[in-house]
Amino acid sequence: MASPTTLRLAAASALLAATAHCAAQDGAQVQEKQGQAKPVPGSCGKPEWPKEALRFEQEGEVTLGFLVGEQGTVRESKVVTSSGFPLLDSSARTALGNCRFTPATEGGKAVAAWTQMKFAWTLTKAAPTALERTYATGGTDIKEMVAGMADRGEAPAIVELTKAAVRGDAAAQSWMGARYAAGKDVPRDALAAATWYGRAAAGGDRRAAASLARLQEAEPSLVPATPAAAAQ
Repeated sequence: MASPTTLRLAAASALLAATAHCAAQDGAQVQEKQGQAKPVPGSCGKPEWPKEALRFEQEGEVTLGFLVGEQGTVRESKVVTSSGFPLLDSSARTALGNCRFTPATEGGKAVAAWTQMKFAWTLTKAAPTALERTYATGGTDIKEMVAGMADRGEAPAIVELTKAAVRGDAAAQSWMGARYAAGKDVPRDALAAATWYGRAAAGGDRRAAASLARLQEAEPSLVPATPAAAAQ
């Protein structure tokens, strides 16, 4: 498989150095007709890192599927795999809409075709805070205490749970799923909830697995978009 063509984009904040890049996806992830040349990335503007996402140190990767028209512009896009953060997913779609491509060709003529691109949002790592060290070394009681602080809207606790969820902590991922499922201090987002519940369930969190099952039963369209479902 050829290496993905990578377009490097940047975003910055006065407090946090941050980078984002997008990469065109190769291979079986993109369905192409036999004899059809796929779209080739051309120019893209810089994605805007949402201020609220920076405030809570959200990062992750989102894969977008999109239709490139005969003129090389993006006609339609959708989230294939969510970053878990709707703000980052939405900003990636906005940035993608400003990209220009060399269109796919078939029989020597430009044709509309679907392809995929991944946006990776990455923050420069800072020294761990006292709360981060406490959470990382604490037991269930400590994690529940931090979750309670976050439920009360305490920003440092929300930041810590966000970072812990990105690191792969199942308890933090389950909390993040519940946050988006209920729309607590954020707009309700079933896809984000399913994404985080799926990650927590994959890490062995049974309550998250049960919550994911209930969510998928209520909204079956989410099933193919979650990590848990993709692994089945």
